[in-house]
Amino acid sequence: MIKLENLSKSFGDRLVIDNLNAVIKDNQITCISSASGAGKTTLLRIIAGLENQYTGSVSGVQKVSVTFQEDRLFPWLTARQNIEIVSDSAKTQTLLKQMQLTNEADKYPNELSGGMCRRVSLARSLAVQSDVLILDEPLKGLDTELKEKMYSLILENSKSKIVIMTTHETVDVARLADRVISFSSNGFKVQKDIVFDVPKNQRDEKVVLEYIELIKN
Repeated sequence: MIKLENLSKSFGDRLVIDNLNAVIKDNQITCISSASGAGKTTLLRIIAGLENQYTGSVSGVQKVSVTFQEDRLFPWLTARQNIEIVSDSAKTQTLLKQMQLTNEADKYPNELSGGMCRRVSLARSLAVQSDVLILDEPLKGLDTELKEKMYSLILENSKSKIVIMTTHETVDVARLADRVISFSSNGFKVQKDIVFDVPKNQRDEKVVLEYIELIKN
């Protein structure tokens, strides 16, 4: 598990995270929810080890893979090469097929649509052999049909990992998350901690709609 203890982070005079204490459990997808600009991405960067100017401690993090809000693809590499840089050719080929990108494998990012680039970025983070998977708005810009396929791929490729996700789409949370922690926009204080009791592979439309209402309320 990941433990956040007495975690605080400021940007100049602006206190973003104020003495946060939380535990993120193993083998779960935990969704971090808050208003835009409240500090979600800052918290993810701290957990990923990309931000070290803070007080308090973060423990339990070993190897991390990340899908950033931005695609962050290498423009001089093809879709295939962007994934192979962190994996082997067999895994890359499998992910390209699952992402419905086989025909685009040898195209460069500027030759791909925004949704295609998003899927390459997601595939790259799923290809990494990591203990912690961070997904910052992973399905941004994808249509409903593609999202349905991505749900299954994320679940299949994140088994036995700690997964931390942010998204503004409540349906994504209801389909993917085991737990939702809602934070305030003032100091990133825990406001609500919801644990979903129906396993992800058993959630029908009725359960998903119930969870969406639970998240909104």
